[in-house]
Amino acid sequence: MGLFDFWLSPSEKFEKKIESIFYNVKTIGSYYKSADATQNAAALMLALISVTKMTFEKRPYQKQFNLSDDDYETIVLKVLLKFCRKHITNFDNALFEALKQDIESDGKKHHSEESQFEDYKLLYFYGSKDDDLRPDLSMADVLVNAQDRRFRLDPPAVRIEKISVGQRPDLVEKYHVRVFPYFCLVDKNGDVVRTWSSELTGTQVNNYLNENLK
Repeated sequence: MGLFDFWLSPSEKFEKKIESIFYNVKTIGSYYKSADATQNAAALMLALISVTKMTFEKRPYQKQFNLSDDDYETIVLKVLLKFCRKHITNFDNALFEALKQDIESDGKKHHSEESQFEDYKLLYFYGSKDDDLRPDLSMADVLVNAQDRRFRLDPPAVRIEKISVGQRPDLVEKYHVRVFPYFCLVDKNGDVVRTWSSELTGTQVNNYLNENLK
């Protein structure tokens, strides 16, 4: 990093690190350079896919800069889009615009659904390897990460409140939590409407909301 990088925030420093990783895509792509523009583009895209896959799977620098999964993925996607716009001809074409509109449309739809059920929230009870609610916790943190990702990809139309079973024994007792992950859909008074005791998707929650609470 340069002399002036000292003044950057951790997320800005992380962004520069990720940019350096994606710069390697251009280098890799140049090894396959030929007279055929289509082949050049294909080689660059293959290199881009490979580096992007590695970045999301290996998550380089995430712990070093103490970033949450959401912050990490947001910055990586930002760098990816910047790279595509700079190095891939006509990346901002009709296909990209259609994709952007589709994402915006999904966001508006989700906000609209969420506002219909603002009196409800989903209590998400989770455990970690440090909790002693059950003895088989070697995979607890892995399960939590998998469930968090499931909700990011398929969010429910209600607010989610994550609760560590080790830190809130009062709520564990109140809602009779005996296994986890455990989910309680509650109303504005905190009364239980529905529970689930296995991995859960937003679609499952939304189907119940639309069929029973609309």
